[in-house]
Amino acid sequence: MKAQGLPLNFVILGALALLVLVVAVAFFMSGTATLSTAVSQQQVQTTCNNLCNQINREVQKNYTLSATMCNSTSNACLGGNALNLAEKFVQTTYKVSGLGEVTCYNITSCEVTFRDATNCLITPASGIKVTCI
Repeated sequence: MKAQGLPLNFVILGALALLVLVVAVAFFMSGTATLSTAVSQQQVQTTCNNLCNQINREVQKNYTLSATMCNSTSNACLGGNALNLAEKFVQTTYKVSGLGEVTCYNITSCEVTFRDATNCLITPASGIKVTCI
């Protein structure tokens, strides 16, 4: 009498499927940042400077800052795309070689000029803070 068993191909496919599942779970449990390669500080600084330039173009085109709005949160000063870009500037983290995870605010400052020629810095607070200088 011949023993009944699973074909070898089925066992190999099952093992491969289990391996793929374990790798996928590890990837999502640890977050994508820890599996990504670290970039140089110069690359992040270039990205952050470009982001600040985008914020500045939006602010110069669409916003006037009154004296009462100085040093206030972004809800009073920024909105729309400018607010989205400012949030990205202070909240998005980058994995930098030798520094770990940093935000643009940790690498460089972002000075913007409103339509009325008021110069301000985008800084993190409980959200975004526009600090006039």
